[in-house]
Amino acid sequence: MPVKKVTQKDILLSIKEGQENMAKTHLDFASSVSTFMNDQDHINNKVLGYLENNSKTNTKGIVQLANDNKVRLDKKDKVDAVRVGKAGLISVAAGFIGGVIIFLAKSLMK
Repeated sequence: MPVKKVTQKDILLSIKEGQENMAKTHLDFASSVSTFMNDQDHINNKVLGYLENNSKTNTKGIVQLANDNKVRLDKKDKVDAVRVGKAGLISVAAGFIGGVIIFLAKSLMK
């Protein structure tokens, strides 16, 4: 069987065919990425709608609600700390007054 000689034209046609296939693959990939990004943009806008405040509907977003809750909890923690401090101070004062009363009672009984 005779061996066919490969000409420069055959090589160039093979290279051209490979480049066309590669270009089609790149185009298909770019199209897929574009479709994905368009779909993702819709999803991102929906997520932002939940996260951010909406002045049109006057609703607070999750970020604002979380910040409000943090402020409320910080205030509650301060109030609780003050209550504990007051209770401790009252206990110390009651113990001191009780000790003084017991001391005076013992002094008077002697």
